[in-house]
Amino acid sequence: MSGEPLVGFVCPACRGALERAAPETVRCAGSAHHVFPVRAGAPVLLPDADDQAVALAGIAEAAAQWAAARGDRWEAARRRVWKAIVRASVEDAPPPGMFADLGAGGAGLATLAAHARYQAVAIDAGMPPEGPYLRAAASFEALPLADGALRVAAFVASLHYAASVGRALAEARRALRADGLLFIALTPVHATEGGADDAAASTAEGIRGAVGDNELSRVYRHLVRDELLQTLASAGFSVEERPSGLGPLFHATRAARGTLARSELAQFPLLLCRPK
Repeated sequence: MSGEPLVGFVCPACRGALERAAPETVRCAGSAHHVFPVRAGAPVLLPDADDQAVALAGIAEAAAQWAAARGDRWEAARRRVWKAIVRASVEDAPPPGMFADLGAGGAGLATLAAHARYQAVAIDAGMPPEGPYLRAAASFEALPLADGALRVAAFVASLHYAASVGRALAEARRALRADGLLFIALTPVHATEGGADDAAASTAEGIRGAVGDNELSRVYRHLVRDELLQTLASAGFSVEERPSGLGPLFHATRAARGTLARSELAQFPLLLCRPK
């Protein structure tokens, strides 16, 4: 390879090493010589860059617009959960090592991980902002990370946007070390399929009302607890539930709202998953 090596990432199509071929291009060393664009100073590492980039960027843009339209009332909750995840990571899988914020958005978790002395990586459908971490636009189903590269991975408010939850979890397992940790948090989880479908349909309608019909409103969904646990087991994880970081008042309030509305409101467990 003749260009500058791209540290931290591999080709999402063949897992080959990457190099900067030009200011606006990254290429891999594999026999297919895959080429990827650079946007805002960071690589767009999608196997089908043109088609996927348009769809995923549309989802990311709509999610940002929706958050702005509702005042992003979840911001404080996210910060509490990020801190709970970093504390648990430092206790159970201390640095050094690579920490991947999957579905990073503004990369708040990646920033905290970097401050905790992990080599932090921010991956999102839309390009994360610059910060004290490596960053790339990529999909959950084809992570641009080498096998066993990660000490910690986390899906925070993001796993339910995966095109395939099973493939996303299998990719996370592939990229984790044998002693690594995967966290799943702020993903809406229901006891029943009907509850998940009804709540997701209601939220999708809210998205359309706030920012119009878009890719996000068409793919938005909630997860079913038993199905999620089975998918995690199939991907090679054992699971334990940890305190969510949201606090007892949050959970009590949601339980009361669900009883009054006679509906099954989503729960937001913090799942700590270990490779089996």
